[in-house]
Amino acid sequence: MLKVIPILAILFSICQNCFAMNFSEFVKLGGTSYPPWGIEIKNATSNTETPKKVHDGVIYENGIAQFGNGDDSIYCHYSSPSAMESYFGDKDKSNAIKIEEELYGTSISQIKNDSDAKIYLLHSIGASSHSYICLGKKNDGTWVKYFDTREIAKKYFNAWAMVSDAILDNDTIIIGYSTRGTRENRSSQRGEFRFKWDDAAQWFSVEHVQF
Repeated sequence: MLKVIPILAILFSICQNCFAMNFSEFVKLGGTSYPPWGIEIKNATSNTETPKKVHDGVIYENGIAQFGNGDDSIYCHYSSPSAMESYFGDKDKSNAIKIEEELYGTSISQIKNDSDAKIYLLHSIGASSHSYICLGKKNDGTWVKYFDTREIAKKYFNAWAMVSDAILDNDTIIIGYSTRGTRENRSSQRGEFRFKWDDAAQWFSVEHVQF
């Protein structure tokens, strides 16, 4: 009986590795931007709004843009450029997530993986800062927000933080950051946040690593 236990432990470990989801690549789908004269929609698969020509380009006022195809699609419900916010997720706005966008808009990438999970990373870019928002579509079709680096920065630093490019490492999304010194605390900080997928919880855990 004692000889069986290590074998079972090894088999259990192998099964855990088999069921763990691993990320493979970012696939860029398109995005939005906010020039002073309107809203630009880039590389949309479809768009309900009729474009208006301006400054040798096209802009939109409000509508629904689709990015990606079929089950991999994500929709953006955009409106007045002065609002600087959109809803991302399902074609039905009631099943979409409100996102406060930055000055230069938001790029959308799908995170490809070895399961059927639909996970997207939004990169919102401002004049002096940018942030990442991770969204996903659950098996029942419900859209959720897994994390927003702006909310994470407030939690850990109670302040603004500049994030660097996101990278994938097996089942983890790694995003570096740096903070500026404040009037109360002159020192700046550097580190990274590691968002590891928890298959049992069907959610991301957060690990903070300070350099």
